[in-house]
Amino acid sequence: KRSRIAYSDEVRNELLGDDAISSESQRAHLLDNTERLERSSRRLEAGYQIAVETASPIFFWMKTKACQKQ
Repeated sequence: KRSRIAYSDEVRNELLGDDAISSESQRAHLLDNTERLERSSRRLEAGYQIAVETASPIFFWMKTKACQKQ
């Protein structure tokens, strides 16, 4: 059983790689992507806020004009 575990660890390391450089590279890549996602989320939120602020007066104006026609 012990040799079987050692063999499976060896195969795992061969398939996935156990070098620290790869792990650090993956971690750095993950952090970069997380930061990119956060920046994109903030830009989307800012764009949404601008759309809401712009649309509110327009809808109010349209509603007022519709009421005036009636």
